[in-house]
Amino acid sequence: ADDALEGRAAAVRRTAPHAVARAGTRLSACSRRLAPLAEHRLVAAAETLASRRALLAAYDPTRLLSRGWSMTTDASGGVVRTVDDLHVGSVLVTRLADGVARSSVTDVDATPAGEAP
Repeated sequence: ADDALEGRAAAVRRTAPHAVARAGTRLSACSRRLAPLAEHRLVAAAETLASRRALLAAYDPTRLLSRGWSMTTDASGGVVRTVDDLHVGSVLVTRLADGVARSSVTDVDATPAGEAP
């Protein structure tokens, strides 16, 4: 049993340096392939982030206000989307690019946009 163990130990001593050298070579090769892949992923992620930032900026309500649009809410802050949300006496808060205007509804006309009242 001791002879068998000694034989195996000798075999390990002979083959271990070569096995370690091969593993080191494989590791170096993997490292050389991995670096460009990681860089490519970082570049792709940066491009995706830039694209999403641009899209987010396009939907920024402040940009819409600066182009002449306004946002109107009721007194509790709910967005007014249709005249069905209003009644005479409703308090409206209209946000414009340069400030806020508060108003009160005096009349509600449900005529569709583009049609004469």
